[in-house]
Amino acid sequence: MEPVKGEDPVHGAADMHTEDTVVAQLAIPSSKFEWFPRIHTTDEVRGTVTSLTKRGSSHHLHLCDFNLRNIRVLVRSDDLAAKLESRVQTGMVGVQVMGRWERTEAGWLPISDECEAISFVALKEGSIADSLDLLTSIACDGWNALDDPIAEWKKLRGCE
Repeated sequence: MEPVKGEDPVHGAADMHTEDTVVAQLAIPSSKFEWFPRIHTTDEVRGTVTSLTKRGSSHHLHLCDFNLRNIRVLVRSDDLAAKLESRVQTGMVGVQVMGRWERTEAGWLPISDECEAISFVALKEGSIADSLDLLTSIACDGWNALDDPIAEWKKLRGCE
């Protein structure tokens, strides 16, 4: 058995004995994500609806996410397609997607034509400051009323 020389897309490692004989050889996929299995799950994709086209009995929903990736999923419900059509280029949506997903360098993404949109919500847009103001305005079991909630938390946890 010869050591991997890296002349092909497969990288590898060889455990060499002192007399230049290979004791063990390990082939590593050329991409660190090739070994992740595709999974069947339901999750949310957030983005702007860029288009919705009809082909045959289903619709193809195109979303542009925050990383400017074009994500395409199927919409089989005519009612859902009609609601999504009113959202084309009007703001961000969160779409519940069910089907097969794959791991990429950009994270888990739905596989085109193997995932179906099952519902969506229109997302409010605003600044991070607006979001933080909203979160801090919510009464959280009295934590907002404390002068120094972090000090109180440390005291409760025995960190002081």
